[in-house]
This record gives sequence, structure tokens and C-alpha cells, in this order.
Amino acid sequence: MPLAGFQGRTIEDPIVGFRSAPSWVGVHDDGIVYVEYHHNSRGDRDDEAPVAGATRRVLLPGDSFTYGQALPIEATIQARIEARSAGSVDAYSLGVSGFAAIHSLRRFEQSEWWRSDDVVYLFFNNDVHTASRQWDYMRVQDGYSVARRCPDGTPYTDEESARQLRAALAADPAGLRAKFDAWLGLARMRRMVVAMLDREIRLTGMPTSAIDPAVTDEAVRDALAMRAHAESIGARFHLVVLPAPMEGGVREWSLATGTFVTKARAAGLEPVENLLQQVEPADYVAHDGHFSASGADKAAQLVLELVNRQ
Repeated sequence: MPLAGFQGRTIEDPIVGFRSAPSWVGVHDDGIVYVEYHHNSRGDRDDEAPVAGATRRVLLPGDSFTYGQALPIEATIQARIEARSAGSVDAYSLGVSGFAAIHSLRRFEQSEWWRSDDVVYLFFNNDVHTASRQWDYMRVQDGYSVARRCPDGTPYTDEESARQLRAALAADPAGLRAKFDAWLGLARMRRMVVAMLDREIRLTGMPTSAIDPAVTDEAVRDALAMRAHAESIGARFHLVVLPAPMEGGVREWSLATGTFVTKARAAGLEPVENLLQQVEPADYVAHDGHFSASGADKAAQLVLELVNRQ
């Protein structure tokens, strides 16, 4: 169900596929969390000017966790890195909700203005979701991000896409259903019921059928390409793996995450898995599944440890 406050948040891009809209202002209001979002002129949820007096700079490619979904700007990972370092580290987020590994790579390559010390790719399990295998899997319809293709892979026509969006918005014009569901935790309850039948849904929210080894291989190649690009501009590359709430709950990677970690290590990357043993239930927004302020702070602390390592 689209949130009305997200209209205009995303634009289509011929290189990346889609990305956050420049100079956009909107709200996340699901009935429990109310957060204002502001994008700079580059289309990133961050300050455009560098932190005055910073001696190191770090770039953060990633998805909605990196974007700071459901978090005020001061609680996002990049803001906590800067606060924890007392301004000595300037962190810049390239995170976009819905990004997979290929999008993070292309957005990084597109950001030619950035030069400095470290690049930290924040991987999350849906970066290898089958639905995001094609870089242009999303499109923008009337200011909202929508799927470009049907489940069978054929593209939606403009009329079909517009009709589906109108139906979704008409069913809940004020967002009341989304708010009511969030308040009661209905989405979480539905996931719990389905999860009884599929361990992967229990751990990640994705069914086992959504895991395609070829997509995982592509994600590893994309991470390797990120490392190569970072090294070409004189920066170190780090790969941090973010746990889903239930992965942290059982201290065990799901099949999707575990397969990526194993293949990434075999390819010569060094996935940093520390957060799996550190996160707690309170580190996530209970009805949403993204990091809460404490979860983002733990990720920021880990990133600081990596970039301060000689």
C-alpha cells in the first residue's frame, strides 16, 4: 500500500534505473512513525556540504537501511557516524529504498563528485531478491515507485500500471488502512502466519522461492565491481552485512544472506558479519523491520571501527 507522503520521492534514471528525486520533501506516516524526509540537490538524503573540519570521508551505498527508512535524519547511520566521531569523519549516504546491489554499484559509479578515503557497502538480504534482478525493475507512475513488470516478466502497460496505482490509492486515500494495520501490527501477524510454512520468510520476509543462485552471483560481481571502482579512486572498500530482525534473533544467517556471504568470501571479499551477534529486537522498528535509532547507531559504530582501522 503506497503512503501518500511518498509521492514524488523517486525518479527514473537511464543509468541506475531509478533513484531518489533531487530536492524532494515528503513524509513517512504509517500511523506509528512520522518522519520528514529531505533530499539534497543531488537526490540524496544527506547534507550536501561536507562536514567542516572532518579529516576522513566515508561513502555509504545501500538500500532503505542506508537511506534511513522510518528514522529522523539525526538518527540515520551517516548522522551517527558523524556524531560518534565528533565531526572528524564525514559520512555521506547514497542509500535509496528499493536498491539492490546493481543499483548501489551504478549510483556509486554515477557519483563522480565524491573522492576520499572509504566506501562501505551496507548489504541487506533483499539485495539478492529475484524481483530486483533487473536493474530497471521499478518505474515511476504518477510520482510513485511501482513494479515495471508482471510476475511473469512481461511489462505492465501504462494503462495497467496507472489502474493498479489508482486502485491502491482509492482503497485507502488517507492512508488509514496502512496506519490501522501498523497500529495493530497486522502486517507483522500476517508474516508470522506465513512464516510457519517457510523458514526463509521467518528470517527475512522473503520466501525460499525468491532466492535465485544466479542473482546472488550477480550481487557478488556487483560488490567486486564496487571494490574495483573504490580502489580506482584511491578509496578502501568494506562490505558490511546487515541482519534482518529474525536473523539477529537467532544469531543465524538466512539462506539468502548466508549464500551471499559464502560466495562473497570465496570471491576474495571480506564480509563483515559482526552485527549478527550484536543486534537485539529493540534495534528494529517493530512493525516495520528497519533499524530503529539504536540499530542505526550500532551500524555506525561498526563503520567507524572499520574506517579508523589502519
